[in-house]
Amino acid sequence: MKRMKQWCCALTVALVGALSSQANAEQTTFASPVDATTSVVRLATATASWNTTSEAPPEPPLPEAPQPPAPEATSPGNIVGDAKAAANCTTGCATCGQTCCECAPEYSWIASAEATFLWPQFNRNFLTADVSSTNGGGNFTSNASLSSVDGSMLVAPRLTLGVQGCCWGLVGRYWYASNWATGYTPSDPALAAAGIQPFDNFRAYTIDLELQRKFCVGAWNAYGFGGVRYAQVDNDRLLHATSLSPGETALGNSFSSQQFAGTGLTFGFWAIRPICCDSPLKYFVANRYSFIWGNGSAAAETNATAIDTSGASTSTNGALTGGNGDLFIGEIQLGLQWDAQLRCFPGRAFVRTALEYQYWDTNVGLNTGVFSVASAGPVSASATSSAGDLLFDLIGFNLGVGIMY
Repeated sequence: MKRMKQWCCALTVALVGALSSQANAEQTTFASPVDATTSVVRLATATASWNTTSEAPPEPPLPEAPQPPAPEATSPGNIVGDAKAAANCTTGCATCGQTCCECAPEYSWIASAEATFLWPQFNRNFLTADVSSTNGGGNFTSNASLSSVDGSMLVAPRLTLGVQGCCWGLVGRYWYASNWATGYTPSDPALAAAGIQPFDNFRAYTIDLELQRKFCVGAWNAYGFGGVRYAQVDNDRLLHATSLSPGETALGNSFSSQQFAGTGLTFGFWAIRPICCDSPLKYFVANRYSFIWGNGSAAAETNATAIDTSGASTSTNGALTGGNGDLFIGEIQLGLQWDAQLRCFPGRAFVRTALEYQYWDTNVGLNTGVFSVASAGPVSASATSSAGDLLFDLIGFNLGVGIMY
C-alpha cells in the first residue's frame, strides 16, 4: 500500500509537470515541443525523493535524442565522387595515387611498339660523289643528287619494355632506322650497258636504358628520365658511271662513307594531360637529349679509267680518317594519346600518335677527299669523292600502341 501511494504521488507529479509544459507551449504558440525525456526524469526524481525507507525502482533507460546529419564539407579536399575528380583535375595533384596521377599500388609492366615515319634531310656537304667524262667529243657528268635517301620516307620501329611503380621505374628502349636508294640512268638509250648507277645507304639505331621518376605538374601526369644510350649511324654512297662509243670507253667510280658509334648519357621527360576532366583522350608531349662520346671515321675512294684504240690509262685513289668525338641527338614529340582500362584483361592499353623531329650532329672533325683522272687519246674520265662529319634532320610522325599490366 505504501509503495502504491508512492507511485500515485509520482504519477500525479508527472501529470502536473506535463500539463504545465503543455500550457507553456500553448502560450508560446508551440515554439518548443514537449520534452518527454524531462517528464520521465521528473517522474524518476519524485519517486526517489518519496521513497525514503525502501529501495527505489530501477530507472528506465533514457532514449537518445536524434542528431541531425552533419553538413558535408565543401573544401576541395573533402569533396566526394565526381566532384572530387573534377577538383583534382582542376587543381592538379601533388602525390601519387590521386585521380589525375593514377598509379597502381604495385609495380606494373610496360610494353609498347611504335612505328616512326621519317623523312631525312641531309646536309650533303659531308658526302659527295661525282663522275665526269668526255667521250667522242661529248661531255658526260653525274652528281650525288641522283637516287638519294635524302627526302625519301623511312619507316623505323621503336620498342619499349620496362617496369613502373608508383614513383620509380626502369625502362629499356630500342629504335632502328634503315633505308637505301638506287637507280639506273642510261647515258645512251641505244647502249643499255652504259649509264649511271648510284647507290645510297643509310642506317641509324639507338639502345636506351633509363631510370624514370613519376611526378605531377598541375593536371599533367609526367615522367622524368635519365640513363645511358648507345647510338650508331652510318651513311654510304656509291656512284658508278660508264660511257661507251665505238672504240672508246670511259669509266668512273666514286665511293664515300661516314660512320659514328659510341655510348653516352640521355635525359628528358614526357607527359600527358586530359583534354578535359576524365577524358580518355590526352595531350602528349615528349623531349629527349643525348650526348654520345665515341669514335667516328670517314672514307673516300675514286677510280677513273679511259680506254682508246691507241691505249688505256687508269687512276685509283683513296683516303681514310678517323678519331674520337661526340654526337648530339635532340628529339621532340607532340601529339595525342588515348588510353582506357581493359575489361577482359587486367591492364591499361593506350594508342598514341605524334609529330616527331630529330636532330643529329656529329663533331669529330673529319674531312677527307680524293680525286682521280685518266685520259687516253680523246677520251678522259674523272671522279671525285669527299666525306666529313654527319649532319642531318629527321622529320615525320609516329604511331604507337602499348599496355601497362
